[in-house]
Amino acid sequence: MERARIPSRQEQANLVDYEAARREFTWDQAAELFTWGDTGRLNMAQEAIDRWAQSERGGHPALIFCRGDLCKVFDFRRLRDDSSRLANLLRAMGLEAKNRLAVLLPAEPEIFLAMAACARLGAVCCCLPPHLGREELTALIHRLKPQVVLTSPALAEGLPWEQRSPSQRVIYTSEPPGGLTQEDVVLAQALPAQSPECDIAWVEADHPLFSPSPAAVTAPSGPWCTPMGP
Repeated sequence: MERARIPSRQEQANLVDYEAARREFTWDQAAELFTWGDTGRLNMAQEAIDRWAQSERGGHPALIFCRGDLCKVFDFRRLRDDSSRLANLLRAMGLEAKNRLAVLLPAEPEIFLAMAACARLGAVCCCLPPHLGREELTALIHRLKPQVVLTSPALAEGLPWEQRSPSQRVIYTSEPPGGLTQEDVVLAQALPAQSPECDIAWVEADHPLFSPSPAAVTAPSGPWCTPMGP
């Protein structure tokens, strides 16, 4: 049975004619959709969030996270403000451009906030699979040497605390049973005190946030595997 092709009937659709768009596509044409063609400045948070937050689409949903009965909706303005608050918190904890933030979390909206916050600072966001065993996680943390770690109390139990450097800071998604050290914070408690405004760090196209680098480390599954990366 041949599948029927149903043309778009919505005149305001983003993609009215897919076949025509595919035939005529060029990368130069794609670049025109981004503001860096006019400004010469590049930042993922600007392109994905801020320019929409400043437009008439600012109240439109930018991120919808649903799991079970939980559903969180972030419009572009909230995503801009919350990621800016997290960026300011990370900066206060010592994260600078090209430093690394290690994110060890299950599927949570905080992962996307962390990515956007790192983009604002020109830092590198390294998302670690939450299923990693202690040996794999220890090898990755040793290789990454993150300035800050964002994690939950449950997953933090697998971190190699014996290798923690004096300058490394930890952000927990909730307060751990044993309490906090002086250097660590709980995200929900620390975030509201931060400003929703954060200056963007403009970067080059080869910034490690956008391309493979020593910071781009992947972790294959299995106790016999070692981390891979340049």
